[in-house]
Amino acid sequence: MRYNEVMVDFALPGEYTVQQVCMMLRNNDPLLKLWLTSDDPDAHYWLMVVYIPNGVYSTDLFRGCVLTLDLVRLFANVLQNMINVEVGASEIEESECTFKVDFCDFEWVLNIIVSNYMNVVISQGTRF
Repeated sequence: MRYNEVMVDFALPGEYTVQQVCMMLRNNDPLLKLWLTSDDPDAHYWLMVVYIPNGVYSTDLFRGCVLTLDLVRLFANVLQNMINVEVGASEIEESECTFKVDFCDFEWVLNIIVSNYMNVVISQGTRF
């Protein structure tokens, strides 16, 4: 799966942009739906935390449930090429998710994270 020039491995055969996978999700693509309902541990929601490491403590920029580990990896690769952040992920039950993100939310969430990063950096007087 690809966003601009950044690629990550994706469970489905073929090459897709995140926008194409969004359209597949919206159109209930049978192959995508089959994978998302399978017992593949990567094909469910994952808690993703994006944070700025800062010695003893860190500053969270984003914390939410992201549909599939592949999408988490794409977020991590894109963000780490843009700004100085760390991205963590852990398994979570969907019932525990209060904020869910899927392929169609990618650019919106990316913009939120980058904006939060800039706000933190500016408020701390740090040069970037």
